[in-house]
Amino acid sequence: MQARHLYSRVGVEADLESLDEARRAPTGVLRVLRDRLTRDEADHAAAQLPRELKRLWAGGPPPTRRRWARA
Repeated sequence: MQARHLYSRVGVEADLESLDEARRAPTGVLRVLRDRLTRDEADHAAAQLPRELKRLWAGGPPPTRRRWARA
């Protein structure tokens, strides 16, 4: 999937008013997912992304690599 197609779908499905909002939503999701995966899992997932989404995945603060406490 091309990044612009993803942004368009996110904008429509979430009823967002701007392209900027439609870009922020998947950015947050990708970064949280990246932080929850092991390094190997994250590398494998990133390899599947189109170039622009890889930049979103890799941007921002470095991954925390912290696992959530289990109840």
